[in-house]
Order: sequence, then C-alpha cells, then structure tokens
Amino acid sequence: MSVRVAHAVVNDCLRIRPDDVVTVNTWPHTIELSDAILEECYRIGADAVAILDTDRSYYSQLEILPEENLKVTSKHCLGMAEYTTVNIFIGGPANPIRLRKIPPGKFAALYEGEKAHTDKSRERKIRSAFLVQGMVTPERARTYGFNFQRWKRMTDSATAVRYDDMSILGRRVASNLERAREVRVRSRIGTDLKFSILGRQTQVNDGIIDDDDLKRGTLSTMLPTGSVTVSVVEDSASGKVTFDLPVPQVGRLVHGLQWVFENGRVVGFNAEKNLDAVKPVFEKTHGDKDKIASLSIGLNPRVRTGFITDSLAKGAVTIGIGANLDIGGKNDSDYGFQATLSQATVELDGRTIVENGKIVV
Repeated sequence: MSVRVAHAVVNDCLRIRPDDVVTVNTWPHTIELSDAILEECYRIGADAVAILDTDRSYYSQLEILPEENLKVTSKHCLGMAEYTTVNIFIGGPANPIRLRKIPPGKFAALYEGEKAHTDKSRERKIRSAFLVQGMVTPERARTYGFNFQRWKRMTDSATAVRYDDMSILGRRVASNLERAREVRVRSRIGTDLKFSILGRQTQVNDGIIDDDDLKRGTLSTMLPTGSVTVSVVEDSASGKVTFDLPVPQVGRLVHGLQWVFENGRVVGFNAEKNLDAVKPVFEKTHGDKDKIASLSIGLNPRVRTGFITDSLAKGAVTIGIGANLDIGGKNDSDYGFQATLSQATVELDGRTIVENGKIVV
C-alpha cells in the first residue's frame, strides 16, 4: 500500500517535477511510506528530504515550552518555506492520548506561532498534501474507540477510489454551488442554517492539483480525498447547526456539537459531551475565529463516517468556522475548525442538491 500511495501522491496528486524541492514530514511508524515517497521523487529527479518527528519530541515541545515560546514561529519552518515548493505531511503522532493533558492555552499558542508559516506557504504557493494514513494507528483507534482493522480497510479502500469519477461528480456539484446565492442547510435533529455564497468560487478536492486548481488558489490536497468546498460570505450566516457525528479532538470525542449564528458570528457554542476538548482553545485564539468560513460536500463513495475523515463521505455536509483565506474567503485567524453532518439536506436558492445525506444532482 505504501508504494501505491507514494506513486499517487508524487505523480498524480502533486505532479512533482524535477525542479521541485520537496519536504516530507514523517514519523517512526510512517518511515516505510516516507521512504517510498522519497524514492518516487528521486525517480523524477526532484530534490527531496524527510524530516523525522517522534511522539516524544512532539509532546516534549507542548509540555516543556511555555506559551510565549510556542507563539514564536519556528525559524526552521520559515527558512524552509523560502525554498520549498512541495510539502508532504504524513499524519501523526501515533498516540493522541497525551493530548488530553495539554492545557488549551498551549494549543492556542501553537496555532498562533504556526500562522506566519501558513501565511508564507500561501504567499509562495507551496503545494501540499496531507496523508491520513499516518493517523490510522492502533493507539489512536483505542483512544477514540475505533475498530482499527475496519478503519484501516476503509482508509485503504477510500484511497484507491476512482478519482476520475469523483472529479466528474465534483465538477457537477461545484457548478451548482457557483450559480447559487443563498444556501439553506437543514437536518432532522434541529439544524436550520442559512447563509450566502454569492460570488464565491469552489474548490474541487479530487486528489489532483492541476493547473485549474492552481488558478483558483487550490494548493493542498489529502489522501484519501473527495469533497467540494466553498467559502461563505462571512457576515451572512444565521440559524443553528447541530452536528450528528462526533468530532475527534485532543484525545476525546466531542458529541452533539452545536453552533448558533447571528450575522455570520458564532453566538452559541455548545456540545452534549466533551465541550472542554474544543471550546477553551477556541476562546484563546485570535482574529476571525468566530465567523462562518466554509461549506463542504463530500464526494468519496468509499469513506464511511465514524472515524476522522467524515467530511469526505459522499453526501456528508461540513460547516467550518475561522480561517478561510486559503479557500478564497476573508477570515484572517490562527484558528479554524469544522464538523460534519451525515444526514443533512442542502438547498441552493430553494433547489435541493443534497437530501438526507444523498447527493441528488
């Protein structure tokens, strides 16, 4: 599987060229995959290097460094952003259990420190890919109560999906979104949210960053993949959204997350369980963190909900808040967060395009 994923990300997704400078961020449990990626880069003639992180070093940074240090952007990261043209991030750490003990202020400080690097990457148009495969570990499965073997089989299958078919569906959904003015999202468990996407371009995340994507500002992808995303007019949202899927966050599952919007801003932020895994970080971050950011509709027919890729499942509807400059929006923040509905109905100017979790266009 590592060889197949490596070939796909290098040759198809990112279309790496001989003149590219590639950085691969890896972990001990993903070295086989990063080695395969490096080999594919070498076959093309690209300049590629791997950076090894470990669970120990990752947690040491969060546990030892004070917030003041975490707020400072790494000079290593900024320096590499001056010459890197492609970043490949393999998910980690292997075990998220220690995240439960990290104070919310540390995460907020880390996000603040990362913002300058994110801005630099967007400014330099660095292409990137995030590989979910590194997140699929027995330790993470135990922490969140997932069936590891089922999760792994699903992730492998969703990665091997027919990307051309997803791309065709994605363009059809995108065409409908780009002609729309007002969106209404409803669900049987109390969601009724309205907002505008007038004048906003879509991004079709079909696993391939082609020339059209680059023109639209789409610089990143992930594997597995499959969604259409559009930024939302930032002051337009009103109503309530109650998410029916739990959100894995800092070693806990947040159940029944609910946002209430007025004039585009979150005025109510609640959850049935583990609200303290997400709200304290939200409260400590900066900028347009409380503004609606995005709407996404999943395209991947092989993704099953209940793991960490819910937003990719065909017909799933995802709402995001916070930063959205990278998708053509106006929210400038060091915070971004999203959650997903599996059984939503989406109407564009009164016309249904998703009905109870099924795409109907």
